Amino acid sequence: MVDAERLEKALSQYETAISQLPISPKDKTEPSTRQLSTEEVDALEPKIMGILKIRDRIQMLLDSGSKSKEKETSLISADLWLQLALLDEAFLKHKKLVASYPKLETWRKSFAPPESAWWWYLEKPADPRDRLDWLWNGLTIAALTGNLALVTDIASRFLTGAPGVWSSFAAIAPGILTLFASGGALTTVGQQTIEKVLSSFKVKRYRWSEAKLGISGGLLLGLMGFHAALPNIATLYYRNGTDLYEDGKLSSAQTNFERALSLYPDYPEAYFRLGIIQEDLSQPELAEESYRKALEAGYIPAYNNLSRLYIVQGQVEQAVQLLNRALFNFDVEQDEPELGYALYKNLGWARLEQDRLPEAEANLQKAIFLGEDRAEAYCLFGKLLEQRGESEAALDYWNNCLNYANVYTDDMFINEASDRLDTQGVN
Repeated sequence: MVDAERLEKALSQYETAISQLPISPKDKTEPSTRQLSTEEVDALEPKIMGILKIRDRIQMLLDSGSKSKEKETSLISADLWLQLALLDEAFLKHKKLVASYPKLETWRKSFAPPESAWWWYLEKPADPRDRLDWLWNGLTIAALTGNLALVTDIASRFLTGAPGVWSSFAAIAPGILTLFASGGALTTVGQQTIEKVLSSFKVKRYRWSEAKLGISGGLLLGLMGFHAALPNIATLYYRNGTDLYEDGKLSSAQTNFERALSLYPDYPEAYFRLGIIQEDLSQPELAEESYRKALEAGYIPAYNNLSRLYIVQGQVEQAVQLLNRALFNFDVEQDEPELGYALYKNLGWARLEQDRLPEAEANLQKAIFLGEDRAEAYCLFGKLLEQRGESEAALDYWNNCLNYANVYTDDMFINEASDRLDTQGVN
């Protein structure tokens, strides 16, 4: 049976313990531990521990009575039941204080009270400073979504083709940072890890949501800046590819131009240079595609190279169309004379192939005017004169062709000029 005297004494101790819990002096309501000083929180430890153990004792006395074979003879009165209910009600008025006590969770782990002992499991009150956590958490998820999208795009660009050490690092490092930030917001283990980091930096608990948003937002801004810098990084690859090409390292140069284009797809100069290499590697179809992508961006030198490729392949009509479009946008006085030379030379060549000699002559004369020390225009003009039956007049042009020829770029014209001069008996 329940010992009524012992129960009555425990209830009296319970009432005394409750009365010793602090009340907020401002509004006579219960405070939370966050509203108390460190000294006040420390002073609460024996009071809260005492009240929890007294409530355990009361429950033990009640449980011992319920197990008695003589339940009907229990001496507990209705007054004692009513007194317990009123005291529990008074205790619950302090639930914010008890539930927010920092050591409560540690005590639960140590004593492992049953879940039926509700006084050990009071719901922790929401900190008013956390009232906007739903907003910070939502913004954190949005920032992480943006981070993942940017990391995916950046990684795919750097890992296209055969990645090197720096490109692999540039692809992996943002991914690791994003996974860290994502784990801190989306997984239990990640949250525990990032919370330990925040604790080590003395970040207040009620600021953790804002801190996580700051980490995710900072990472998002960093990734956006890095993504915006991709064209500048592509320029570095482009310059390196140009240097490698000049050193005759075609394969390495091609890799650098392709990397530049993967980082910055709207890079006409890189398409143009890639097309040159593909021509050098006897890949005319790939070169044509690269030149087309360059000229789609309005890069005039690509018109010239693609038209030259068409002339060599016998597609003269397409070459003439491209050259006319390029020259329509070309200003001899403002644009590069070397480019003007190439455009007029190729248009003269195309007209020569079409047997439209007056137009060929006019364009070749313009080319010679812009590039007096370039061989191809002289060679083509020599051919034009021979087609008109002026072989004697053509000799001077064949001589100039041979004198100005570059063995690396004008080989077919060198052979033709040598043959013509040998035929005419000129040494």
